Amino acid sequence: MALFILKDLKKESRLKKEPTHEEIYLLAELISKQKRQRFFDSRHRVISEVKAIDSLLMSMKLVDQTDATYFTTIYDNWLYSNNPSRSAGFRVSFGPSVRHQLSNSSISNEHIYYELNYTNKVESSSKGSMLFYGAWANATYEKPINHKWQQTLFASAKYLWSVTKLTQNDDPQNKRNQDDFIVNLGAFWGYYPNTRSYLDFGVNGVWQKSDSDRDYLPINNNIEDKVEYERAFVGTSFNGYYYFSPQFRMSLNGTINYNFINSDDFNLIYPPSSGFTFGYVKANTLSISFSVGLSYAFF
Repeated sequence: MALFILKDLKKESRLKKEPTHEEIYLLAELISKQKRQRFFDSRHRVISEVKAIDSLLMSMKLVDQTDATYFTTIYDNWLYSNNPSRSAGFRVSFGPSVRHQLSNSSISNEHIYYELNYTNKVESSSKGSMLFYGAWANATYEKPINHKWQQTLFASAKYLWSVTKLTQNDDPQNKRNQDDFIVNLGAFWGYYPNTRSYLDFGVNGVWQKSDSDRDYLPINNNIEDKVEYERAFVGTSFNGYYYFSPQFRMSLNGTINYNFINSDDFNLIYPPSSGFTFGYVKANTLSISFSVGLSYAFF
């Protein structure tokens, strides 16, 4: 934000001299301190922030003309040049993951046959219990390459063990134990030429491995079914917005994704190649999407 303020003041001929690296750093440091301060009144906050910026610029003798152009330049940048948020440094986070989910449903159907003077009432209920626990870890490295470019690298891993139980009309129906391991890697770049236009793009990949044991309790004394599931995903995406003029703007976004799924779950394969068929799921899919939007205001 400090560079945007100084560049716009220079563009409006409100800078007396070129700021030094130390002066730029002092302005950036002041902006960071002001952003961290707590205010209970938003209007008082803006007044205090703009006054602090003006006082520092005057004390460094960077400006000597404080008119409407000067203050509106500072105010416009203060409101709009802090987006998107850009960070610098290396961050690691990790922790446990625990969740318990309960469900309970009741259904009552009543069929009335007037001609036979007969009423058939059917009631059913189901209860479910799902317990999830595991751990996760994230690592992110962010670096502003220069004033216009930003780089972000990230990696994450998650392990989750789940136990699911289902009861139908007070009779145990099935029980499933499942463990999931997911790894996600990605690299993204951002290009921000000014406070109105931007372009974000990057690539990421996901690998997931799941194993589950399912017991169908009412059928033949606990039939066990073991299922393995593996998924790999690689994709790239971009999202941008370009400001040509107050009347003309352009937006664009797109994704290219490739999915590989392999499972030994014997189930219905859809979409079928020739009619409906059952078999082991193994699929490779490629999806591409792209959109461009143009906006022009005639009046």
